[in-house]
Amino acid sequence: MFLYDKNEFGLTPIFRACGGGIDIIHYLRYKGIDIKNMVHTEHNNVNYALWNPLHYAAERGNISIFKYLYKDVGVDINARTIFNST
Repeated sequence: MFLYDKNEFGLTPIFRACGGGIDIIHYLRYKGIDIKNMVHTEHNNVNYALWNPLHYAAERGNISIFKYLYKDVGVDINARTIFNST
């Protein structure tokens, strides 16, 4: 599996990493991976109610990833799911 490939649920590895630790995201950035192109809503449209990674980080209680996605990547904090929730 490559970093930009989606699994059977439409999730990229970077989307899944957003529920984990910030270290993996920093490592990928250090290796030159363009994280911003991998964290958009289109990557999770099968099983996560059109969540973006910010929703996933919040659900997992990962404040480091949440701050990084919001401040550094620019993920919209007002993004809504298909159920109109933030």
